[in-house]
This record gives sequence, structure tokens and C-alpha cells, in this order.
Amino acid sequence: MDHFIDILLNGIAPIDMFAYMIVGYFGVLTKTTMHLARIFKGVNFKFKIFWQKNKLSLFGSCLMVPIGVVFSQQMFDIELSTWTAFLSGISTQVISETILKRKKNGESDSSQSQEDFS
Repeated sequence: MDHFIDILLNGIAPIDMFAYMIVGYFGVLTKTTMHLARIFKGVNFKFKIFWQKNKLSLFGSCLMVPIGVVFSQQMFDIELSTWTAFLSGISTQVISETILKRKKNGESDSSQSQEDFS
């Protein structure tokens, strides 16, 4: 079982992975706070409205943070650190928001690329 966990976590100790995930989730929270400050500037904040519009994005980010932390060493060829985990959290939130915006607008990369070449 220990060998399976070692392979799954890509050689990261489970306690370190837990710490990196917390830092990654802090990155998601930071990006979400920046997003809220931009949207609700000068307007009363309503958590219910925010939750309705952003729950899928936050859920997707929470699922992607562990993946981003585990594979950040291979994707970016840098050593895993708290800074890398923080940036992974911010990046997953941006990716999640982008995917949902494209899905909402009905856009896809394949249709855009076909239009560009016609």
C-alpha cells in the first residue's frame, strides 16, 4: 500500500502533500478574493449570488489543486515548494474559470480553429 501511495503522490511524502494542498487552496482563495473585489466593487456582496455563479468553478479548482501540485515538478521542471503550490492554486482557479466561461458561451477550440482557417 505504501508503494501505491508513493506512486500516486509522485514521491511526495503524504504530510508534505497535505501541506502543499492547503497552500494551493489558499491560492484558490486568493484568486477568488481578487475576483470578488473586481466584481462587487461598490456593490453589496451577496454570498448566495456568488455561490450560484461560481460553485462549479470552485469545485473544479478544488479537484485540480492536488493534480497541479503533484505534476508541477514535471510540467514546469521546478522543485516543489510552497510558492509552487500557491501558484498551482491560482492557476487552477484561472483554468477552471476559463473552462466554464467557454462552456457558458458555447465556444470550443475546435470551432474557433476551423473558422480561422476558412
